[in-house]
Amino acid sequence: MKERLETDRLILHRLEADDFDAWLQGNRIGLESRTGARFPAAMEPPPLFEEDMPAIRDQLRRSGDDPTTSTWLMLARSNGAAVGIAGFSQSGDAVLTGYSVYPALRRIGLATEGLQALLAWLFEQSGVDRVRATIPPDNAPSIRVAEKLGMQLVGKDEDPQAGEVLLYEVVRRAQPSAEPGQESSSRAGA
Repeated sequence: MKERLETDRLILHRLEADDFDAWLQGNRIGLESRTGARFPAAMEPPPLFEEDMPAIRDQLRRSGDDPTTSTWLMLARSNGAAVGIAGFSQSGDAVLTGYSVYPALRRIGLATEGLQALLAWLFEQSGVDRVRATIPPDNAPSIRVAEKLGMQLVGKDEDPQAGEVLLYEVVRRAQPSAEPGQESSSRAGA
């Protein structure tokens, strides 16, 4: 069964390597069948992901079900339309997040909503205590998303493709302990 999370406005569908194969081959019907999403005829990936799609696919094949190397398609709950992509990858001893929303759907909080659910899911699924994002200093919308997620600016770095990037980081919050006789529960996107 395919893994899915839901938020108020989104369905987050965990992509598999075969989903990327269909996408890269331009197989819209196959990709829609596999993901439940609706794609425009052009099937363009969200900005900044097109060049990385073969590498993401290969990484998914190597990593199996590892939550720290997962990629998720964001779909609108209202109509199933593809909204964007978000996910995680390993880089040395850090888990990085990346995200992109189609331009027509930006600035309405979809990246923040999707990433909140995915971060909660990741922290529940793994021993990960912190997640980083690398953001070019002139990408104000992505900086706003990071800040809304509770990420703090922790430094700067050089990215071979993007040049100078800002390092943002969020740390897993301690879970409150349950009262005796009560169970604690949490749900991604709640």
